[in-house]
Amino acid sequence: MKSLLITHHSSLITHYSLLITHYSSLITHYSLLITHYLLLQNQWTNPSKP
Repeated sequence: MKSLLITHHSSLITHYSLLITHYSSLITHYSLLITHYLLLQNQWTNPSKP
């Protein structure tokens, strides 16, 4: 019984750590997109002279 609980607990921990990893990669992805978009917007508003 105790070992079942421990197994369940460790699988939960694994599950949540995977979720956290997934969300942090999503956040990184979106922040990169936002940065890219802002940089593009900045180029449109202040076009650099060649």
